Amino acid sequence: MLRMLLSELQRCRWEAAPFKEACQLLDTATYHCGLLMAQCPAALDRQLCQHHLEAIMAPLKQATVQLSGSAKRTSASHSASPARRLRSWLGW
Repeated sequence: MLRMLLSELQRCRWEAAPFKEACQLLDTATYHCGLLMAQCPAALDRQLCQHHLEAIMAPLKQATVQLSGSAKRTSASHSASPARRLRSWLGW
């Protein structure tokens, strides 16, 4: 599941390349997902796992907000924008 999350984060990061602020946030989320994968399961306790999940979610939420604003400024014909796919994948 973490590999799927990492793959999706990397894809979203690649597609958000024109949006530098969102890219930085997605890089942070990707970094923490990589740390979580590297430490899983042997070095993780509940508190450390929760820390990494929060460190992934916080920048994702910020990136979603930024990309949503950027998507509104771009053409409405982009039905599969990075922000929309990210929100859909996260179940928002």
